[in-house]
Amino acid sequence: MKNQSKKYYISYERDEKGGYIASAPAISGCVVYGKTLKEAYANIQNALKECLEVIRGFKKSPQKETIAA
Repeated sequence: MKNQSKKYYISYERDEKGGYIASAPAISGCVVYGKTLKEAYANIQNALKECLEVIRGFKKSPQKETIAA
């Protein structure tokens, strides 16, 4: 299996408390918080990795329906 590398746009927003919210708009629900920009960056990298593993897991082995006669 080839290592497929994709690039995702990451959005960073400053919140009212001074922290950062990072999100990957292309992946629904992939949103994290960090007290600093560096922490938000590290958190979104981990979240992206986990979200993509879940997505690949669903696409890799779909369950087939069985019909009882």
